[in-house]
Amino acid sequence: MTSIETEVTYEQYDYYVQAQQRSGQQIESPETGKSGRGKQPVVNVSWRDAMAYATWVGEQTQRSCRLPTEAEWEYAARARTQTAYPWGDDLGFNNTNCNGCGSQWDGQQAAPVGQFDANQFGLHDMSGNVSEWTCSSWRDRFDGSEQKCITKDAYARVLRGGAWNDYPAYVRSAARNFIHPGSRFNYIGFRVLCSSPNVQARTILGTAKTKQKDHNFTKIKEAPEIENGYKNEHEGQLPTETIVTRFQTRTDPSSVVRSGGEMNFYSKIEIIKGTTTYEQEDQVQIELIIYPNIQGLDPIRSKKDVDKGLYQSGAYETKFKFKLHRDLGQGMYNYKMILYLNEKPIKESEGKFQVVI
Repeated sequence: MTSIETEVTYEQYDYYVQAQQRSGQQIESPETGKSGRGKQPVVNVSWRDAMAYATWVGEQTQRSCRLPTEAEWEYAARARTQTAYPWGDDLGFNNTNCNGCGSQWDGQQAAPVGQFDANQFGLHDMSGNVSEWTCSSWRDRFDGSEQKCITKDAYARVLRGGAWNDYPAYVRSAARNFIHPGSRFNYIGFRVLCSSPNVQARTILGTAKTKQKDHNFTKIKEAPEIENGYKNEHEGQLPTETIVTRFQTRTDPSSVVRSGGEMNFYSKIEIIKGTTTYEQEDQVQIELIIYPNIQGLDPIRSKKDVDKGLYQSGAYETKFKFKLHRDLGQGMYNYKMILYLNEKPIKESEGKFQVVI
């Protein structure tokens, strides 16, 4: 019921409607699509209907569930490919359901979910069948809105994937469309994105944050943006192995902290997965070293896991909270942060701060 592998079906949505009605909520079932109900993708649902369903699924499963952003949707649809369609640059025959794709449902109606081969992420029907709501607001050009969910404005929302009544060009992985969030049509459905039950806010399209109170790890740029930037500078090629292209740190407070207080060490990390390591999970760690200003005292060290299973490229921001010892004397202190990739130190960043009594 909570899976992203297929579009949400009538069977799943009808169960939700019945549950809501039993609890006293005033909610109606959507009109039946041309292809019927059951295992057919639910259509005739507005953006707000889809958002409400995703919220309900999250409540039932005690997970964070929502519609995907436009950027998340495209990353999931491409499944680490750069071709026009998830299966290649050629449309082929009977790879999906659109008006001219060669399926038995072409130009007539939606197919039951999961009738066509899944992409490399195991996701069905990302191209064709029914267009899918995202949580992103439409913009003519990418400006960062594609990486965000919007809840308050009345702008048009982004649709992705194309539908059974669209021509092949509209079911390409890069194809975009938009419509008012209150619209309901028999060619628009949706799928739900839920966090992993093991790591808070971690999903297949790659968003992750640790549960530790003293440290967190948040994605700030999606894989396509980081990888495309790298390829533009390297003749269209990705590296062979996972590399770190940026490691930059800062502190908060920026320069002065009281003895016994807390200092937050922030870092920005850009990671590019290699062609031979795409299927592997990389371990990322950061070690903080504070050098005392009194000769003969050993440095203060603390090493923490950033992510034990990083599996996609992206730009990330970490927050490393460190409580200073009360016996740390007044004065200037140098610090060093070391980034480890799979137990190997690969990047360093240095700075200083002042301790006052």
